[in-house]
Amino acid sequence: MKKSILALSYGFLALAGFVGSASEVRAQDNDLCVCQTGSYPTNQVAFFRLGCRMWNAGNSCGKKLIVPETESLNRILSQNPGTRSLKVGFVGHWSSAAQSVDFLRRSVVPAMRNNDVSVEIDNTACLATDNPYIISNYLRSLGPIGARIKFRGNQAISTGLWDRTLPGKHNFWALISGDTLEVDFPKCSEFENRGCLGMVQREGRGICHDEASGDHVTLRCQLHRSTFVVPASNDNPEQTMEQTQYLWKRSENSSRQDPRLPLQQSANRYSANNY
Repeated sequence: MKKSILALSYGFLALAGFVGSASEVRAQDNDLCVCQTGSYPTNQVAFFRLGCRMWNAGNSCGKKLIVPETESLNRILSQNPGTRSLKVGFVGHWSSAAQSVDFLRRSVVPAMRNNDVSVEIDNTACLATDNPYIISNYLRSLGPIGARIKFRGNQAISTGLWDRTLPGKHNFWALISGDTLEVDFPKCSEFENRGCLGMVQREGRGICHDEASGDHVTLRCQLHRSTFVVPASNDNPEQTMEQTQYLWKRSENSSRQDPRLPLQQSANRYSANNY
């Protein structure tokens, strides 16, 4: 059900006029944009392609392609000599940061070994950075090649490109930069107390940076109840009403420990066993 809802969003956005013109952004002659579509379920691939059209429209490249996720990036680069920067988008379904590392190992790194390019990856699907330190550890293990990779993805279940049409804020991102090996989290003000989509994101979690305190905290998509007063009218007395909605709220223990630490420890164990 979740996958069907998210896939239908791409078709809705296209009909709503969110597919922009590539002429709206300045093209960079030596940049290549490649948007990959997920391959399952097959009845959603057409929607993924619409999502890739939107992704390409929002990026500045000298050339833009839409390809299946099985297409070889190495082959694509060999057919586009002179490419200095490769931007890779993904629209489809994803499961974890471990899958992100597998994608880097299987597709991105071999292409970089054969071509002198830097790579920026923008995964619009769910959970690609559920533990971003797994990705940063892998980039560290690559040496100089890893320093030329940036990876952006969502920490939780996301709504992808549908985020543009929904109230609230739904794509709880994290960014891993290979040159610094730092993980950047969003400012808490970007998400805190803003709406999340309870039907698919309920209990989802993401880490953000509190600018006021300097701390990192966990926000959780949870049901929030509030009351408001309806003033009296000629026919009705004053009434107190209850409103319920899903919002990104701080977890109870968010102020007691740095939520990054258990992720770092888990990532170190994963790395020791896998690379």
